[in-house]
Amino acid sequence: MFQYTGVGSRDISEGEEDLIFNLAYHLASIGGKLRSGNAPGSDLTFEGGHWQAYVDGLCNFLPEIYVPWAGFEHGDFPGKHRYMSERNLGYEWRNAAQLISKIHPAWDYLKRGARALHTRNGFQPLGPWLSHPSKFLLACSDVDRNGIPKGGTRTAWVLANDFGIPCFNLRGKTLYEAESFINSIIW
Repeated sequence: MFQYTGVGSRDISEGEEDLIFNLAYHLASIGGKLRSGNAPGSDLTFEGGHWQAYVDGLCNFLPEIYVPWAGFEHGDFPGKHRYMSERNLGYEWRNAAQLISKIHPAWDYLKRGARALHTRNGFQPLGPWLSHPSKFLLACSDVDRNGIPKGGTRTAWVLANDFGIPCFNLRGKTLYEAESFINSIIW
């Protein structure tokens, strides 16, 4: 089994939705354990692909879903793994917040909720103890003029790059391009 991170924009096209779902389904069926964040759009589509592979009996492990607080996006239901908030993680949550504060361009100006959202993004590429990096990160997001994803996806992407985790943006890419990236890493 290997862990990978699947994150991205809340706004995705039907084609991107199909691509993400199918990749997540395939990755779960070959031992890829998803790490994501339960946000609408990319996150939930990655999760849907993983869950479908689980239901179809192609994998016997649950995804790691990181949320910033209980009830985030109405996602509390039995059987879903959750690692959330300082209340649950304590020391690790504070370490993640410290890591993110160094890479977020406006950390000092963020409100508590925004800080919590970005902090949970630190666990997506590094795992629950910030010590087991994902094998790679897949995102689906618009990018800035430097080619770095925008929004919350930026946080996970920049942190992954800082830790040497290969990243691939699915936006505007084909299944063949995505599979070529993944195969270059896992095989």
